[in-house]
Amino acid sequence: MIGIILAAGYSRRMGTNKLLLPFRNKRIIEVIIEEAISSKFEKVYIVCRNNEIKDIASKYPINIVINERAHEGQSTSVVEAIKEAGDNADSYMFLMGDQPLIHRDFINEMIDFYYSNSSSILVPLYNGKRGTPVVFSSNWRTEILKLKGDEGGRQIIKKNIEEVLEYRVDIEDLGRDIDNREDYESILL
Repeated sequence: MIGIILAAGYSRRMGTNKLLLPFRNKRIIEVIIEEAISSKFEKVYIVCRNNEIKDIASKYPINIVINERAHEGQSTSVVEAIKEAGDNADSYMFLMGDQPLIHRDFINEMIDFYYSNSSSILVPLYNGKRGTPVVFSSNWRTEILKLKGDEGGRQIIKKNIEEVLEYRVDIEDLGRDIDNREDYESILL
């Protein structure tokens, strides 16, 4: 399985690049990179558009993908990562750059759960609500490469619900993301 960190967003609701904010004596994006590269992934890719994020990522054994079309929506980052990864992967886990509570043990549990089941899409369920990171089998590669706009893989999930396996997560906070200053301050507590 390949890990793909999506880190090319614009942080419009935050007003500043949220991935560069401090968290646990590092920047948020560094926490996510470190957790991903220390997990069971065969390879890890990060999709970014920002030179500061690229510079941070370049300090780690991670494949950097620059998304020049990030302004067209999240799907462009997903597509660029899949293109860069090639067709050698059996599956992909998409991690959001703004979920610093996701850790390697959780990633590894999801990987193990995915491989011990037969569904081609795995989605975590936080208190009854679907979230991320999401896993797609490479069987979905062609459909992923056709994605447009800001939906990401949600379009594929909605159209193929019979292929979706849900992974129930007991610790709801793991799925928290940072959209605004209030979200950021609440994870620092």
